[in-house]
Amino acid sequence: MKNTIFYFTGTGNSLKVAQDLAIKLGDSTIVSITSFLKKNGEILISSERIGIVYPVYMWGIPKIVSKFIKVISYKNKDKFFFAVATNGGKVAGSLLVLSNKLSSRGFKLSLGFSLKLPSNFTPKHSADSIVDQKSLFIVAEKKLSEIALLIKNNEIAKIERGTFKECLLKTSIFYRIISPFIPKLDKIFVVDKNCISCGLCEKICPVQNVILKNGKPIWAHNCEMCFRCLSYCPKDAIQFGKGTIGKKRYKNPFIKVNDF
Repeated sequence: MKNTIFYFTGTGNSLKVAQDLAIKLGDSTIVSITSFLKKNGEILISSERIGIVYPVYMWGIPKIVSKFIKVISYKNKDKFFFAVATNGGKVAGSLLVLSNKLSSRGFKLSLGFSLKLPSNFTPKHSADSIVDQKSLFIVAEKKLSEIALLIKNNEIAKIERGTFKECLLKTSIFYRIISPFIPKLDKIFVVDKNCISCGLCEKICPVQNVILKNGKPIWAHNCEMCFRCLSYCPKDAIQFGKGTIGKKRYKNPFIKVNDF
């Protein structure tokens, strides 16, 4: 394949983007980063272009994406890298973090794009209305077509970022401070009386961080904060403290649970 697109996804946005981008580019394959990391040691990639599609977390990058960058290998380090950072409205300096991680391995990020999509951060707000979601999908689809054209032409452009203030406060300060503590933020998750012990949360966690004990989920403090367990619970029985009670959860409508 000419293009290999690696993705990490929480509730489906980044998976859908990876799928759509692969179609628009042609001669492409998509690979789950979680599956890729199950292989041992440094892994050689032979595609002409490498794409990374991921969600923005805490205005930085998921820690699993950092792990991924540490194990990829390329015979020719001048090969073309591109990235799409899905987010609920603020990319801040996330793509700069990714670019720096790649640079530390001798790779160069040639193109980096922010793509606004519905947010799954239920502690802050309920899921967007269907109408608002559709509006975001329409705009994102148009931008993704433009992104695909730039990639096909091997263009090199300025990496997209937020304002200087956003990059400084949200990424350089907040993300760097909170990043080491993210895996243990799962201690805030609780399960309420509506739990039916179906085990779906354990099955779909991308990093095997959810374990059923006596029929109820517990979290093993290796969390990505992707909110997949919370968003896909069929009974909305998983809460993030008190901030998610009664709130509608977001799942990308084009992605089914079996797609994970």
